[in-house]
Amino acid sequence: MKYKCCLTGTSGLFGIFFTAICAVFLTGCQGKPEHVSPRTGFEAMVQRADSLIDIAPDSTLVLCHEFFREYPATDSLYISAKIIEGNAYFSIGDLDEAKASMVTARQLASEAGDKYRLINSTTDLGVFMRVSQQPDSALALYNEALSMIDNGEYPDEKAHLLTSVAILYANRGMLDEARDYGDRAVEAARVSGDTDVIMYATSQTGAIYNLLGDTSKAYELTRQSIDDARRLGLPRYELKAIGHMIDLNLREGRMDSVNHYLARGEELAAQFPAASVEGIGFLEEKYVVLTAMKRYCESIAVQRRLQALQSVSPTFMPTDKLWLRMARNYNGLHMTDSAVLCYERAFEVSDSLRGEDTDRMLSENYARFKTAEKELALSQMEREKARADMWIAIWIGVTAVLAALVVAGLLYLRSRRRKEEMRLLQSHLRGIEQERGRLAKDLHDGICNDLYGIEMLMQSGIDREELLDDVEKIRNDIRRISHEMMPPSLQDVGLAEALESMVDKLRHSSPGTEFRFSCSPGSGWEKLPAPVGYELYRICQELIGNMLRHASPTEIDIRLERDGADVTLTLSHNGQVSAPDIPPRRPGIGIESVRERLAAIGATAEGLPSSPEINIHCPMKGSK
Repeated sequence: MKYKCCLTGTSGLFGIFFTAICAVFLTGCQGKPEHVSPRTGFEAMVQRADSLIDIAPDSTLVLCHEFFREYPATDSLYISAKIIEGNAYFSIGDLDEAKASMVTARQLASEAGDKYRLINSTTDLGVFMRVSQQPDSALALYNEALSMIDNGEYPDEKAHLLTSVAILYANRGMLDEARDYGDRAVEAARVSGDTDVIMYATSQTGAIYNLLGDTSKAYELTRQSIDDARRLGLPRYELKAIGHMIDLNLREGRMDSVNHYLARGEELAAQFPAASVEGIGFLEEKYVVLTAMKRYCESIAVQRRLQALQSVSPTFMPTDKLWLRMARNYNGLHMTDSAVLCYERAFEVSDSLRGEDTDRMLSENYARFKTAEKELALSQMEREKARADMWIAIWIGVTAVLAALVVAGLLYLRSRRRKEEMRLLQSHLRGIEQERGRLAKDLHDGICNDLYGIEMLMQSGIDREELLDDVEKIRNDIRRISHEMMPPSLQDVGLAEALESMVDKLRHSSPGTEFRFSCSPGSGWEKLPAPVGYELYRICQELIGNMLRHASPTEIDIRLERDGADVTLTLSHNGQVSAPDIPPRRPGIGIESVRERLAAIGATAEGLPSSPEINIHCPMKGSK
C-alpha cells in the first residue's frame, strides 16, 4: 500500500452512488464461501479502501469505519486501515481528523515494532504538519522517518519521504537543497518501480527546477508526470502536474499553452470537492495566472472563493499574502480604496501572526530547523567521508596491485632483454668462430696447397714465369682474406662506399665474374647507424661468397636502395640454380650466421638460401 501527501476525492452523484454500492456490498451479502477465512475478507476490505483513495475518498471512509466496527484486533492490518483513514480525511480537507487517525496509527505501529508502518505514518503525519504551516514539526517527523530507513530499504517510502523533505525546503526558499532532495527522490522512485511514487516525485521535483529557473529540466519532468497520469487514468496527479505546467509556461510567456492547460485544469478540478487539497491548490494557481493575464476581476473572484474555503480547509498560501495579492489586483483595476482596505487587512493579519509568543515560537522553530538541517548535513558528510575513505582504500589497493604488476612486467622485460642480449652475444661469438673456421679452411686448402705446389715446382726446376703466376695467385688470395678479416670503417665512409670498395676488391680477386653495384644517390648512407651498416655489410659479403662458391655466376648485381627510413639490399646472379627435383641442401653455418645477423637488426630476407635473387628489407625506426 502507498500513501501520498496529496490524495483526491469525489462528490456529487458518483460519490453517493458508489457509497451506496459499497454499503450494499458490505451488508447485503448473507454469506461467504466456506474456504474464505474472516481474515481474508478483512484484508480484501482494507485493500478495497486503499484502492478508492484516488477516486472516492468518501467511500474509503465508509469502508474503514465498517472495518473498525467489525475487526477484533489492533494488529498490522488495523494500523494499515488507520493510515488509509487518515489519508482519506486529508484528501477531503479534514486535517484534524487526518492528524488524529495518523497519530493513532503511529502509536500503534511503534508499540507493535512495525517499522514499515511506523515510517509510513510518521511521513504522512509530517506532510499534514507541513500543510498546517508547522514546518518545524514536519521536519522533525521527516528526520525521524529518515533515520529509520536503511540503505536500499523501502525505496517507495524513501522516495515519498525525500519528496516531502524537498517540498519543505522549497517552501522555506532553500531551492538548492530542495533540488538535491528532489533528485534523490526521483532516483529512489525509479528504483522502487512504483508508478504513483514516480509521478509524485517527478512532478514535485519539476516544480523545484522551475523555481530555480532550469526550465528545460522542469519541462522534462513535468511533461513526464502529465503523460504518465493520463496513461494510467489518475486525474489527481495530472491536475497537480498541470498546475506546475501552467506556471512554467507563464514564466516563458507561452500564453496559448497557459490557456490550454488552464482549461484542462478546470475539467479535472470539477471532479474533486471544492475543499479538497487538489481543488484548493488549483484555485491558488488559477488566480496567480489570472493576475498575470491582467484579468483582475476574475482573479479577485477566485481569491474571495478561497477566503470562504479557509474556514473549511487550510490553504497553502498564508492569509496575509492572500490579502496582499488581492490588494495588487485592486491596484490593477485602479480601485485605490479597495486596495488600501486589503493592505490594512493584510497588515492586521500579519501583526496577529507576529505576536511575542508567535515570534518566540518561530525563533525556536527556526533554530530547531537549522539544527536539524546541520545534523542532516553532518550525517551526509559522514556518509560521504566513509564513502571517500572506502574509495581511497580501493584505489590504494588497485594502485598496489598495478604497481606490483608493473614491477613484475619490468622484471620480466628485463629478463627477456638480458636473454636476448645473451643470445645475440652468443650468436656474435659463433659468427666469429665461424669466420675463423672459414679463414682457416681457406688458408689450409688454398694458400698452403698452393705453396706446397710451388715448392714441388721449384724442386723440379720448372720455368720461372710459371712460378711467378702461382706466386701472384697466392698473393691475391692473401689480399682477399685480409680484406675479409678487416671490418670496414662505416663511421667514416658509410655503407654505400664500403660496399662499393668491397665490389672493387672482388673484381680483382674474381676476374671471371662481372660485378655491378648501384645505390640510391644522396640518401645519407653515412648517417646509417654503424651496427646496422656493419651487419648489412657482413651479410652481403657472406651471400656473395656463397654465390661465388656454389653458383659459379658470370654476373652479380648488388643494389642498395632507401625508401624513406627503410633500407633494401638486393643481390642477384645468373649462375646455377638447383633443379626443382633435387632436394635443397641443408643450410650451412654461413646461412645460419646471416639469419642471426638479420634478427639482430630486425631485418627480413626473401629468397634465402639459394634463390637467384635475394631481397633484404631493414626498417629503420626514425632514421633518415
